[in-house]
Amino acid sequence: MWKSKRLKQFGGTCGYFALANALNHVAPNDNLLKFKDVEKIIKATIQKGYSNIGEIFRYDAFESIMLEFKNYNKQLCFNYEFVDFNKELVDSLSENQAIVVNYCSFPQERGGAFANSHWVAIVKARKWRFIGKKNKIMIINSSKAKKKKIDDIYVSAAELKGKQFDWIEFLESKGFKKYYLKNRKINRRLNRYIYQIGIDFKTKMNDEQYQKDHAIIQHDHSKCLLITF
Repeated sequence: MWKSKRLKQFGGTCGYFALANALNHVAPNDNLLKFKDVEKIIKATIQKGYSNIGEIFRYDAFESIMLEFKNYNKQLCFNYEFVDFNKELVDSLSENQAIVVNYCSFPQERGGAFANSHWVAIVKARKWRFIGKKNKIMIINSSKAKKKKIDDIYVSAAELKGKQFDWIEFLESKGFKKYYLKNRKINRRLNRYIYQIGIDFKTKMNDEQYQKDHAIIQHDHSKCLLITF
């Protein structure tokens, strides 16, 4: 049963919300995930050091996050594996499967080898308007960004190869200030939590030695997450 309303991310938490949206689309029962369920796993995995402020850059971290996720959501019985992302995989998707993949979204100001990445869910569409159309693929995006077509995802996922992420530049960006530093009334607990850890992480990154060791991150483009119920 598919809950048509997608969950929308707050801050740089697209990996978590792509996972939740993928599961909500293919889950065969009514035990669907809500915003508060995603909130719990984000907090738990940040506290264990798998993420700094809700980001996911590498699949080894995603593996740890998945183990925590299954522990918190035992009502959802599914299998998962990290596999190569390609057109053949997407074309072979069944209605009980979903893909979660990251791709090169837009360059950082430094350009060149530095870029941001974004996670989305890819599923086989089941909406009534797609009946009779074989292999109709739907991309579930948790952000307000313009929707990409699947061919664009193939290209952008490949473009992530060799790309890096510069924390220092991001911590000075408008996006970080908007979601993590802007002093405004925030109603949801997750939003308040993200606001606080953003301030704490920026302070942590001001330490020269920590900055030297952790400021530059290598994007991992090697695999995608395949979920099967």
